[in-house]
Amino acid sequence: MRISSSDTSIYDLISPRKKMPSIAEGAGNAMPRPATSAPATVGKDSEVQIAEFQARLAKSNFERNDLNGDGYVSRDEFTERNMETGQSGYQPSLGDVTKLWNKISSAGKESLNEEEFAAGFNSTLKVSMGRIDRPLR
Repeated sequence: MRISSSDTSIYDLISPRKKMPSIAEGAGNAMPRPATSAPATVGKDSEVQIAEFQARLAKSNFERNDLNGDGYVSRDEFTERNMETGQSGYQPSLGDVTKLWNKISSAGKESLNEEEFAAGFNSTLKVSMGRIDRPLR
């Protein structure tokens, strides 16, 4: 067996590490936190967390559907993007995509800016927060 000192070897599991200061020594929370791009949710009300998640989801979908990058999603862009076959092999019907556009653009507009798109998108997708009490299996 070859043991190296790279970060991905078994050597890292058995080599001595620098002692982390304990809470008693005044280090506060001595556990290092992994770097994430997700916003911190500790201490936030569940309604705030839901609103932030829904805003990120609407923005992501707006950017995905704004094919020409002009700051508006048109009916044609929306239809073109949403008629693509998904990774699972599912391809929605034109009727389903048109129905969804009509829900998002409740005023019957042919194109929507980001704010209008987000309002319509959020009205079609309800998000809630829950707790799983038992294993998923």
